[in-house]
Amino acid sequence: RRKLAGGEAGAVYDRLMQAQADLTRGADGVDKPLSCSASLLAKVAQTRPGDMNAMERLLGDRRAERFGAAFLDVLARA
Repeated sequence: RRKLAGGEAGAVYDRLMQAQADLTRGADGVDKPLSCSASLLAKVAQTRPGDMNAMERLLGDRRAERFGAAFLDVLARA
């Protein structure tokens, strides 16, 4: 996060972190906890994948299934 501080990617990182926190246990709140590392969130903030396929390549299948749509929404609003 420090590397991104002060820039646009830092603000995006913060919004990605919040989206992840909201979905850690899934949309219904009862799934097994899942999260992305800080470095993976930073990579999403910097590379800004434009579609679900790019998000899956970056995050992997399970994380993209849980967080992909929310992350794409954050990136679209940035």
